[in-house]
Amino acid sequence: ARFAGAESAAATIELAEETGMIIDFDLAVAKSVIKVLATEEKIWKIAINLSALSLMEPRCVDALAELTSRNPALRPRLLIEVTETQKLHDLPAANKAISRLRKLGHPICLDDFGAGSASLNYLSRLEVDFVKIDGRYIKDLKNRPRDFVVVKHVAALCRDLGVKVIAEMIETEEAAASIKGLGIPLGQGWLYGKPTSKPIW
Repeated sequence: ARFAGAESAAATIELAEETGMIIDFDLAVAKSVIKVLATEEKIWKIAINLSALSLMEPRCVDALAELTSRNPALRPRLLIEVTETQKLHDLPAANKAISRLRKLGHPICLDDFGAGSASLNYLSRLEVDFVKIDGRYIKDLKNRPRDFVVVKHVAALCRDLGVKVIAEMIETEEAAASIKGLGIPLGQGWLYGKPTSKPIW
């Protein structure tokens, strides 16, 4: 989703949301990933982003179900990350859509946790499997003691709720050690791999 060598897909996503193309965009990404999962012999899991706007459209959830209907064994390998670029205004309806996707077998993740004003409300109202802590809190934990405390308590809260935590923007061994010290077992970032045009195993 990073066009013309862009480091981030954010501008593309925002444009798709503004022009009403986000559902088609999200489904196109899902189709590409499902194709990779179906042809890859190793049991890898891949995460895709799903805009809050797409999540709230029943036809999008219907389409996702249809995409994997011929091979439902792929569903546990397709993690869906709900993004916060658009606010979820109807949390009961959002949780209903999330519950449907989870019943199909998809793990569900709240992406960029802490980046938006509704994060704690989301965590209390949405039954998800993972929370990804926004990279701005992770990148410089050693020199930002307040961020360290925030991440520590968010991780503890998620553990109490039975939600797994993923730390974003792990770029150094020092950052990786910090999150491990906080009891966060999962991370993503340039330390582990940079964005590529196709999966590299």
